[in-house]
Amino acid sequence: MASGSGKAVATRDAAPVPVFSETTIRQFAEMATMIPESEGSGSERILLAILNADNWDALDDPWDTEAADELIGVEQSIYEIMRRPSRFADGLGMFLVIRSKLVGGDKEFVWTSSSVSVVGQLVRAYALDALPLVAILRKADQPTANGYYPQHLEIVASAGNGQRRDKAA
Repeated sequence: MASGSGKAVATRDAAPVPVFSETTIRQFAEMATMIPESEGSGSERILLAILNADNWDALDDPWDTEAADELIGVEQSIYEIMRRPSRFADGLGMFLVIRSKLVGGDKEFVWTSSSVSVVGQLVRAYALDALPLVAILRKADQPTANGYYPQHLEIVASAGNGQRRDKAA
């Protein structure tokens, strides 16, 4: 354990790793297990995307990270989330497969996130029956010491229970 500004962190290869209390992990796990597991394998999703490609340029879409960048800073309606196990040592032990649609458009996206903030926000939104959730994906301008760009959702509105409720201005 190392300490800096009064917060304890575990270290792995000199990189800080957040430490969560057992209470926090237990509370997170109770909510996370409410989310259905993603059906099929990642390999099946990749093959289906390839088989459904409309042109030669779409053949590498399953690996296109620029598509995810399209979602940064724009309003989207997140209407479905599914969980998948993760082997990422510094994460929550899971990541989310997220289905969303740009607000005011027909383009749909399937993207993934293991961001602690994004996953936490969506897990809680699911537990609150707040999906679909209208949100803007935000990404930090500067990377962490580990080289990651933290992300979070700016929540705009919830359409859970079939009724849109905007945040108070």
